[in-house]
Amino acid sequence: MNTPNWHDAHNATDMHIARMQGFAEILYEVATEHPALCKNELLANGILALIRAIKEDARQLEELHSVEWKLKPNAASG
Repeated sequence: MNTPNWHDAHNATDMHIARMQGFAEILYEVATEHPALCKNELLANGILALIRAIKEDARQLEELHSVEWKLKPNAASG
C-alpha cells in the first residue's frame, strides 16, 4: 500500500465533503417532504435543526478545505 501524499489526502477529503453534502441535501429534501416532519413539533424541529447544522458544518469544512489548498504552497516554504 502506498503512503498517500498531501494531494491524495486533499482529494480524498474533497470526496468526503461532497458525499457529506449530498447526504445532507437528500436528508433535508426527504425530511421537508415527510408528513411527520412537516409539523411544528419538538421532534420534527429538532431533526430539521440537526440536518441544517450538518449542512452548515459541511459548508464550513469546505471553506476551510479551500483555505488549506491556498496555503499549501506557503507551508512547504515556511
